[in-house]
Amino acid sequence: MADGGRTGIAHLIEAGTHLAHPLVTPVVRIGRDPASDVLVRDATVSRLHAEVQSAFGVRTLTVVGSTGARVNDQRVEAPVALTHGDLVEIGSRRFIYHEGELPPGVVSYVGQGQDVLTDPLLARTTQSNPVVRPSDLPPAPKAPGGTPFGTIVLVVVALLFGFCMYLGGAPR
Repeated sequence: MADGGRTGIAHLIEAGTHLAHPLVTPVVRIGRDPASDVLVRDATVSRLHAEVQSAFGVRTLTVVGSTGARVNDQRVEAPVALTHGDLVEIGSRRFIYHEGELPPGVVSYVGQGQDVLTDPLLARTTQSNPVVRPSDLPPAPKAPGGTPFGTIVLVVVALLFGFCMYLGGAPR
């Protein structure tokens, strides 16, 4: 993996965001279980959906869950060796497999079992990029005016339900 100036460092960069999940442990678990290294909050994703395994300088994606995954628009039927630039789809989430130093503006998201202070490989990934932990992530996007969109929806639903109750009982 040292070709083209790349190092043994690799990440899954979430498409459409500036978050990168470092792949520095021998097995990185992907799924909707909060203990996953790469957490995917999607009802179609299994608790333990897939794993990226590292051995002898090669990283492979193996599907563990029942709903599968795709690499470069091809369904993963068996372990697939990942190469720089591969598009990995798990549920509705899309990741770019990236080897080497992160592009400017992308932050390294430190998940379960990854400690930037004691892991020299992970420390090298962050020379020019910040490291964030789950507690460091910014709050969810807010609707114009500063009110979270989910709160607005909840208030509207509660008002409608209250109005229906006022007019003659619970809706059927």
